[in-house]
Amino acid sequence: MRGFPSQLTRFQFGKVYSDGGQQLVDLKGMAGQTPTQVYRPETHGLSTHPVAGAQGALLALGGRQDQLLALGGECSELRGQHQAALGETILYNSHGEAISLIKRQVRMVGQDMQVTIAGTANFD
Repeated sequence: MRGFPSQLTRFQFGKVYSDGGQQLVDLKGMAGQTPTQVYRPETHGLSTHPVAGAQGALLALGGRQDQLLALGGECSELRGQHQAALGETILYNSHGEAISLIKRQVRMVGQDMQVTIAGTANFD
């Protein structure tokens, strides 16, 4: 296969477009680049909307500027409040709510909680 190797660089998120079938983002590169409407793939079953200024990686497939992918979206200020230990998971947002899977516990933290059960629920 010919072509340039893939290139990877850091960037900051700007505007996020989540109104279509795919999420597109405007970016600001560390060297002043400003690519717009770059595709940001999301994992099946998880929808996220990174805050402006969050850090990520920009992948240029084959080194091509018309084949860009925005990856990640971490905000160090928010992540610092939610440090997971080895083997643990914390899902958090920019407002302070969090769901934690820690050892044998599931913790939910939020200002208000709403639980909707459409079918049967069993509690032991």
